[in-house]
Amino acid sequence: MTAPPELAADLDPDRAVEILIEGHRAHGGVFTLTGTGIPLVCCVGDTALEMLRGERRHLAVHNTPVVHELFGRAVFTLTGAEHTAARRLLRTGLTRTAVAASAATMIDLAGDHVARWAAAGPIDLYRAVREFTVTVCLHVVTGLPQSVHREAAELFEAFAAGTAVTAGAEPAGIHRRALEAAAGLRVVLRDRLSRTGSGTDVVSRLLTAGAVADEDLPDHLLALLIAARETTASLITWSLLELAAHPELATALRADAVVGLGDPRRLVSAETLPGLRAWLTEVERLHSPNAISVRKTLCPWQIAGFTVPEDTLLAYSPAANHLLPHRWPAPHRFDLRRHLHAGGRSDLLTFGRGAHACLGREFAETMTLAMLAVVLAGHRISVDTTPAKVRYLPVKAPCEPIKARVEPGLRVGSC
Repeated sequence: MTAPPELAADLDPDRAVEILIEGHRAHGGVFTLTGTGIPLVCCVGDTALEMLRGERRHLAVHNTPVVHELFGRAVFTLTGAEHTAARRLLRTGLTRTAVAASAATMIDLAGDHVARWAAAGPIDLYRAVREFTVTVCLHVVTGLPQSVHREAAELFEAFAAGTAVTAGAEPAGIHRRALEAAAGLRVVLRDRLSRTGSGTDVVSRLLTAGAVADEDLPDHLLALLIAARETTASLITWSLLELAAHPELATALRADAVVGLGDPRRLVSAETLPGLRAWLTEVERLHSPNAISVRKTLCPWQIAGFTVPEDTLLAYSPAANHLLPHRWPAPHRFDLRRHLHAGGRSDLLTFGRGAHACLGREFAETMTLAMLAVVLAGHRISVDTTPAKVRYLPVKAPCEPIKARVEPGLRVGSC
C-alpha cells in the first residue's frame, strides 16, 4: 500500500469546495493537501462515502482549540462511549414525534416574522432569517421564559460571532466576548434546567426523560443551538433566494405549501409534500451549509487502496461531493427534477452520515419547510441582486447584505 498523491494547496475555507473539486479532477477520490505543512487527506466522491462508513471504528471528530474552548464537552467534542451516550440523550428531544409536535409553533413564528418583513419594506435577508432561527431556538429548543429572551438572544449573537473566527483574530475581542457569552448562556441554560418542563420544547422533553442529571447538558445545548440557528439560517436563506430566482415554480409548489400549513405534521413526513421536499433537497445539494468536516485517524487505516497512518487528519466536503459533474449533470443548475421521484430521502451528505450524522436533521428541515411554506402560500419575494460572493465559515452565507422584499401576493418573483 502507498500514500495518497499530494496536492500543494492550502484549504482556505472560502475556497475549500473549489480546491477539493480540482483535487478530485486531478487525483481521483483521495489526495493529500500539503500547503500548510500539516498534511490533510481529502476524501471526495465515492471515497467520502467509504470514509463515513468506516469512521465508527477508525476515526474521531477533529475540532480546533477554539471549538473546544467555546463548546466545552458538547456532543461533537466527545469520543467513544461518551459521544454515544450524549447522542442517545439528545435524541430523546429530537425524535420525529417531538419535531412534529413543534411544527405548528415553527409555522406560527415564521408567520410572525414574514408579516414583519412585509411591513418593513426592504430587509437584509440573511440577517432577518438569522433573527427568525434564533427565535425558534428560544421557543422550540430552550423553552426559556419570554422575560429572558432578549438577554439570551444578545448572548447568543456574541457567542455565534466567535464561531467564525480563530483565537486572537481581528477585530480584537470577538473571541473573548464569545467566551464570556458562552459562560453567560450556560448560566441561563442551567437556570432553565432547574425548572420543571411540561412543554413541547426540546429542553422540556429532555427534562422529562431525566437528562438534567447530565452535567454536560448545557454544553450539548450550546451545540444544538448553534446548529439550529446557523445551519438552518443558511438553508432558509438559500431556499428563499432560489424562490426569488425561479418564479415559474411557485405555482406548482403553492399547493404543497397550503397543505403543509393546514396540517403541520406533514412537514415532518418524508412521504408527503413532494414538491416542497424536492425543493429543500435541491437546496441542500446546491447550497450545502458546510464546506468541510475533519476527522482524525485512531489507528493506521487503508482507504481506497492507500495507507493512512494513525493521527492523520482526514476531511470530506458535502458541498464538493454535491457538485461533482459525474454525479450531478450540470451541477450548478437548480433543478427540482433530480429529486421529485426520490421517495422523500436523498443520498446527500448535507447532514453527514454514520456515527456523527446530525441529530437535528428533521428539526432543521422542518423549520426550513415551515418558512418556505409561509412565504409560498401568501407572499412573493424579490431580491435586488444575487450574492456575488459567499463565505463558508461557519456556514455558507452571502458575504454582503442581500436586499430583499417580501410582499403579500399570489406570485413569487425576482426583480
